[in-house]
Amino acid sequence: MLYSEGCPGGVVTGNILREVLSDRGVGAELTVEVFGHREFRALGTSGSPAILLNGHDLFPPVASPFGAFPTDSCCRLYATPEGFESHPTPEMVREALDTALEQAEV
Repeated sequence: MLYSEGCPGGVVTGNILREVLSDRGVGAELTVEVFGHREFRALGTSGSPAILLNGHDLFPPVASPFGAFPTDSCCRLYATPEGFESHPTPEMVREALDTALEQAEV
């Protein structure tokens, strides 16, 4: 998991990811890396926080009514059932993780 320092969803997303991995009994090593804004933008992700599995973003970019990310921010918004949030819900992470693991088995 990657996030930019000061990202409001970074710590929350890390906690959600740990919870989901624990609940699923997934034997995976969780690495959390925090970057400065400039360094984070240079990574080429879709925004902070980013959950990667084998280098692939579990939440690839989708069309957004907000357009491109502002140049002074690395934050991404997740379209949750409750509206736009700075982090995905546990259910969203479970579903994305299950899908990615199923695809990896094929």
